[in-house]
Amino acid sequence: MKMTKLLEIKEILKSIYSKYDNYIFPGIKFLLALIVFSSINNMIGEMRIINNIIIVIILALLCSLLPVNAIVIFAALITVLHLYAISLAAAVVGLALGMIMLCLYFGFETKDSLTLILMPLAFGLKIPYLIPLVFGLIGTPLSAIGIGCGVIAYYFLRFVAENANNLSFDKVDEILIKMNLIIEHLLKNRLMMMTLFTCVLVVIVVYVIKRLSVDYAWTIAIAAGGVLNIVVMLIGEFALDISGGIGWLLLSTIMSMLLAVVIQFYIFNVDYTRSETVQFEDENYYYYVKAVPKITIAAPSLKVKKINAQKREIEELEEIEELEELKQMEELKQIEENEDSL
Repeated sequence: MKMTKLLEIKEILKSIYSKYDNYIFPGIKFLLALIVFSSINNMIGEMRIINNIIIVIILALLCSLLPVNAIVIFAALITVLHLYAISLAAAVVGLALGMIMLCLYFGFETKDSLTLILMPLAFGLKIPYLIPLVFGLIGTPLSAIGIGCGVIAYYFLRFVAENANNLSFDKVDEILIKMNLIIEHLLKNRLMMMTLFTCVLVVIVVYVIKRLSVDYAWTIAIAAGGVLNIVVMLIGEFALDISGGIGWLLLSTIMSMLLAVVIQFYIFNVDYTRSETVQFEDENYYYYVKAVPKITIAAPSLKVKKINAQKREIEELEEIEELEELKQMEELKQIEENEDSL
């Protein structure tokens, strides 16, 4: 019964989206841009002109009318401006890092435009491992590029936010020292490197497993990805002496797996009990195809019948008149039969 209700909700949501997608998709882009820009301002909001809710809303409205990649570009520009307000050294390193990331990102993968900005957001929500699991299911191994860039961006911004006072300088000669400090931190950040390696590995493993021709491949992929994430991170913490927090790792991974299962239900929900294997051929090949039907249910339709009180009253009177006429006709018929008998 609960499953039926969930399927009904799914069909209702699909019908609503298909009917109003011209309004819903721009609204989603607006909300996403608003959240991303606000998060950047909360993390390193040093430039007062940009750290303004009106400016953020205007930029978010502009992004709602542009492709999704516009959110990535605007987020990069806002970040660089805030870094400049903190320190010229941070801005130079951030600009160089951003250019490298954008070249990799748009050069190899543009379909999963959300990975680069969703990864830092997921870190803020304490569920960073959700993104590798989800995009391993719905994306390709190239999604690892955006996810990797998102991991680096998050740790870079966190370091700058935590060391903003130490990155400022009075003399021009100190800019190289501060730049070297930032670069050295990124290169020697073992937790960042371990997280980057784990996320990339999880994306690839989940993608490979979910494409296998086995029953419940997506569920197995989520479970395997979650277990792999925990095992690799734990090995990294002990081997490299990284203090990442075992309790936080377990809780975050479990939450990410549960959310991935929910997303799977609304994206890929099939009935393996009714799967079939089809065989056919052409001039050159024999084909063996496994067909698994999707679980669908018709959305409940509500029909509202309006009853007008006055109209109902008239209908009742007409029914009474019809009954009286029938009664009179029966009486006349009875009289005629009596006369004939006499």
